[in-house]
Amino acid sequence: MQIRSSKPLARQGLAAAIALLAVALAPSAFAQGGGQWPQQSPQAYPPQQQLQAPTQPQYPQGYGQPQYQGYGQQQPNQQLYPPLQPQQAYPSQSPQQVAPAAPLPSTAGGAQVPAYPSAQQPLQPTPAQQLPVHAAPAQQPAPTQAAPSLAAPARATPGQAAKPTGALQQTAQVGELPKERVEADVSTRSVAITSSFTGTEIVVFGSVENSRQETAESGLYDIAITIEGTATPVVTRKKENVGGLWINTKAQTFQGVPSYYAIVSTRPVSEVAEAAVLNANQIGFEHISMKPIPGAKAPPASELDSFKEAVIRRKQADKLYQKSDYGVAFIGRSLFRSAVNLPANVPVGPLVAHVYLFKDGKLLSKYSSKVSLQREGIERYMHDFAFDYPLFYGIFAVFIAVAAGLIASSLFKKGSH
Repeated sequence: MQIRSSKPLARQGLAAAIALLAVALAPSAFAQGGGQWPQQSPQAYPPQQQLQAPTQPQYPQGYGQPQYQGYGQQQPNQQLYPPLQPQQAYPSQSPQQVAPAAPLPSTAGGAQVPAYPSAQQPLQPTPAQQLPVHAAPAQQPAPTQAAPSLAAPARATPGQAAKPTGALQQTAQVGELPKERVEADVSTRSVAITSSFTGTEIVVFGSVENSRQETAESGLYDIAITIEGTATPVVTRKKENVGGLWINTKAQTFQGVPSYYAIVSTRPVSEVAEAAVLNANQIGFEHISMKPIPGAKAPPASELDSFKEAVIRRKQADKLYQKSDYGVAFIGRSLFRSAVNLPANVPVGPLVAHVYLFKDGKLLSKYSSKVSLQREGIERYMHDFAFDYPLFYGIFAVFIAVAAGLIASSLFKKGSH
């Protein structure tokens, strides 16, 4: 068993007694001091200059703006910025009522046409529209102006014609529409003539630009197409019965006669235009230019016409002159098409296709296109050899003839035995 020292115990008891005494004396000391703890006097510091907020503009209306009077203080100025009260409309946007303008002069029927309201006259607010708003700075009322009377639109009387405006006015000033013209082409530009050539067909097609006919059946325009071959001289002879024998008694030579000629049109060319227009453009068999060679004695006019008819008749028999009065057809308001046959005996050379556009007997436009006929294959080589080297071609032809005769005689000789 250990016995503790009495000195620590005595110290602890003394500390507890002092603490109890301090607690008992504290309320009486606080009450004597007027409810405040004793304060120490502050030390004297030099005064500091307070910072002022920058000058702010004064707003008669709107939300209050805070002014900064110092650090850590933000107090709104109640005099400059009064608190905003709820409102439904701004003072400057109060409804206005437009006063009616002066009535228009009475019409023929006696009724008055009310004028449109003027936007410059203010409306008078009705009791239901008056709303509590804040007092706004005094504003001078806008000067009231009388609403200008609106004149009724002027109408043209039956005796006065209305003037064209816009695009119609420009058309009236020009006074002319774009002219019609024809554009055409052929289905092929080159035709090969070989040993197996039996003829071909050429299609001519085109369109009428700025066409004014509504449908293809309108018949406003007429199309005439001619295809001419190379112009060559032609000799025509006339036979007569002399002593029971038919012999050639007279002859006539024409120059510039087309070796091939075909004409197709929407209707007979005699109904399309006058004879003077057809003669100038050589449209039709009767209007082909056939002139006698210069220097020869020309026969009478009646006999010359018979020679011309004989040339045309002979060409038609050989199918070198062709005619179709309804060979051109419109397939639209401006598109047309036609087909022309080339026979197997067509002379080799360039062909020229002419397309004429007529309206009311007048020639409006003309278009031309070329077609080339060329030999191909062995026929081309034989033709070039005959015309380029005629002497050697003659010798070669004689050798071929002799060789063919010897071969034929040897075959028939063996067959006879």
